Amino acid sequence: MKILELTLETHSYIFFSTIDRGSLIGSHTITGLFLHNYPLIYSINNVINDYMFYINQEKYSLVDKALNGEAVYVLPPKLINVKTRTFFYNVSDEPYIFKEKVQPHINAPSSGKITYIGPQSVYRTYAVVPENINLPNVIRLGKKREGVTKVEQKEIGIKIKSGKAEVRYPFNIKDCIDTRIINMQILLSPRNVVEEGEIAIGKIDDDYLVDDEGNIFIIPKKLMKKVKI
Repeated sequence: MKILELTLETHSYIFFSTIDRGSLIGSHTITGLFLHNYPLIYSINNVINDYMFYINQEKYSLVDKALNGEAVYVLPPKLINVKTRTFFYNVSDEPYIFKEKVQPHINAPSSGKITYIGPQSVYRTYAVVPENINLPNVIRLGKKREGVTKVEQKEIGIKIKSGKAEVRYPFNIKDCIDTRIINMQILLSPRNVVEEGEIAIGKIDDDYLVDDEGNIFIIPKKLMKKVKI
């Protein structure tokens, strides 16, 4: 397996319901600046959706394959230059539009706003790629895969080091469960923490990787053993 540096540039709006909260004009759904790596893993591997439900929990089988080196594993991306835009909406409720439903006396519209990640936003991350797999140049991210994102890949030199290090590239705590983490800062906490894992940066005392530019990052230990350095 090899490690590639990926630069992601959005060419359209990306929407995830990271945060839902009320406001004076109605609901406000916010797309967080930090992205989780599981949507990236599915998009890079060109798999739309294969998780299954068991005991009311989600199971991401493609992620298990990626962690075992059978598919492309992608780290949570680092923000380079991210732009956001908020849209306001004002729509009529269904009973007022569809005649077969009970009509309200007045048209009381539903109002709110949605914050998107805008075009020309740039992220950078790393991918652990099996030798027989070619990465796509364009992927789709967000709900319903509406966000078009360009992918630029670059081969880099990697060194393995060990000891205490400050990791400024995000990592998934669940994926790196075997890494000795001294302290960390949570960047993103998804709705299903148990199955998806939180995204963080922090200080470790364990094996880590350093690229040509001196950037420090970590990958799951199962993949560390399979990477050609």
